[in-house]
Amino acid sequence: MQTPRTLSPGVRWALVIGLWVVLVALLAFAVRNFAWVTTWAGGGLLACLTTCGAVIAFSLIAAAAHISADTIRGRYPY
Repeated sequence: MQTPRTLSPGVRWALVIGLWVVLVALLAFAVRNFAWVTTWAGGGLLACLTTCGAVIAFSLIAAAAHISADTIRGRYPY
């Protein structure tokens, strides 16, 4: 197995900014389409989809915050 190569600071920041842009785009897409989903998903299905979406959003936000903090400290990648 090969060791990962060290990324330049510019590439690190581009990856972090790209991750935040993708995260914001996904959250905007989910918010814009929530009303449409409620028209065909009712009750338990809507609750399940909302819960899954919240868990995925929380995970992505936590990962983006962790990677951002490591990049700011200069510890990314490990």
